[in-house]
Amino acid sequence: PRDALNVAGQFGVTTGSFRQFKYQSLTGNVKYASDRIDLDVKLQQNAQAAIEAKGTLPTSLFAAKPTGAAAAERVDLHVQSSPIDLGLIQGFTTDIQNAAGTVQANLAMTGTAGDPDMSGAIDIRGGAFKVVPTSVSYSALNAHVALQPDHLSIQNMSVSDEHGHAVTVTGDLALPGREIGTFNVKVQGNQFEILHNELGRIRLDPDVTVKGQLQQPTITGTIALYTGTLNLDKILEAVGSSPYSTTEETVATSEGGQPAAAPIGQPVNQPASTTGAARAEAKPGPPAAQPNAVPVPKPAPSSPFDAASIDMHIKVPDDLVVKGNDIRVGQSSMGLGNVNITIGGDIHVQKAPEAPIRLLGQVQAVRGTYDFQGRRFDI
Repeated sequence: PRDALNVAGQFGVTTGSFRQFKYQSLTGNVKYASDRIDLDVKLQQNAQAAIEAKGTLPTSLFAAKPTGAAAAERVDLHVQSSPIDLGLIQGFTTDIQNAAGTVQANLAMTGTAGDPDMSGAIDIRGGAFKVVPTSVSYSALNAHVALQPDHLSIQNMSVSDEHGHAVTVTGDLALPGREIGTFNVKVQGNQFEILHNELGRIRLDPDVTVKGQLQQPTITGTIALYTGTLNLDKILEAVGSSPYSTTEETVATSEGGQPAAAPIGQPVNQPASTTGAARAEAKPGPPAAQPNAVPVPKPAPSSPFDAASIDMHIKVPDDLVVKGNDIRVGQSSMGLGNVNITIGGDIHVQKAPEAPIRLLGQVQAVRGTYDFQGRRFDI
């Protein structure tokens, strides 16, 4: 039986690496007995920097909903570190490069498998990194994240772009037992750069609040664009697909060769014979016995975006440049010419839970030109 299993082991790695992250050694002792895991693991990045995890965990902690005696089993895990290199994150993603700065953790998980408690803090100091997809580098990343039983707080988190413009993040997250409760996060910034590559250059003035439940968030606030450029040809090239369907479809036609009208709720590309059968089945008649009726499946749960409420104000000053040369939609489409247009606008984005997005407001062309087949048109 599993509760009689007893396993113990040691491991050690010297001069190791994980993707771009290199470390001096990784050592540990792990034991499994009586449905408990005891561990003592240490990652030594260099002579001065290390992180260590030590403690004991019941296997019931990893169950979906432990009950009875399993829920009451003790949890006691501690994670401590000296300031270690933020380059550690490069071992988990290739979208981040040139990571620098330090992160220090002092965390404890105690309580029981049914009601674990987290406490401690995570501090980031002097962080810097480059986001590869947007080609923007950031620096002066500093943050203090405090954990208390049933609560997480983001305090004094800020980061600056290449021009010294900063964005700040503050917020709280409730952690009742094994669940994630309500949260409230606020993001504010001024001329903060989020894109600077062949796709264009965009800087924002965000003032956004995200709160509620993770499965049903509420997003409110304002985002103002600050003097930006979008290279439409490069964006369409990156998307790399055509908006037109290339899949053959069968369309029912009438005697005159025109598309036949389909009954309400009937797809127009369904074969005519099937359509006729559907009409026959739809005629009223005596109810038939259905001893083997198949139960109707429950609808799939909504995604957080479907369930979200949005009330955002998007401001576009009259100096956002949208341009492109030899614009093409899809790899093999005909060229649509060149465009260079300056636009502005004021848009209100609204969305109710389980409802589509509504855009209210206007976007207007301030000035610009469009070239097609040797002719230029002023906009």
